[in-house]
Amino acid sequence: MIFLFRNQQYLYDTIKKLYGKGLGYRKISNWLNERNIKNTRGSEFKVNYVFSILKKS
Repeated sequence: MIFLFRNQQYLYDTIKKLYGKGLGYRKISNWLNERNIKNTRGSEFKVNYVFSILKKS
């Protein structure tokens, strides 16, 4: 995937890495929220956002 900003690439790579380690969508969204990592709109992560990122890859 091509991203406009480095933080989007970091976010994508992090989600893919966590999913590859066996974490589910909810655990990934919780992991990101616990570390105060926001989505591209500046909001907390929801399960469906993580799902849509992984589905597009």
